[in-house]
Amino acid sequence: MDIQFNNHYIVIDSASNIVDGFSDAFITPQPTDILINAEGGYQFRLFPGGEANPLLLNEYGVPLYFWDGKKAQERTPKDIEADTPTPILPTPTLEERVTAFEDAIIEISSAGDYQMTKFRAIQVRMGNSKLEDFPARQRRDIESEVMKHA
Repeated sequence: MDIQFNNHYIVIDSASNIVDGFSDAFITPQPTDILINAEGGYQFRLFPGGEANPLLLNEYGVPLYFWDGKKAQERTPKDIEADTPTPILPTPTLEERVTAFEDAIIEISSAGDYQMTKFRAIQVRMGNSKLEDFPARQRRDIESEVMKHA
């Protein structure tokens, strides 16, 4: 029984950073792709015995490895940081996030109250409910809504 191997390739950018990697089990290589392993399995591995289908870019799309002309090398944290884009908007603090969340909850609950008031007003207009059926604190809002559509 013959052992079947797959070729593993990388794609580099103009600065020799590795921006993609694949096995020819799934993708047809282009002439510019670099063969790094002619006896690989169907899963791409950047290093022999390494992780299958490793992350080659960080969460910002910055390459984590570069091609030195012979083999893949890890980029230094300094190089990665230099290529990391600055956020368009500053990251909100935990306090700002909590405040925004609380404001959203208040807005949602207020919208819910208004919708419920409209629903109750419709019930009163249709004769399915009486204004007196509702608590005194809600009657004014329901009556106002009923009058809008009278």
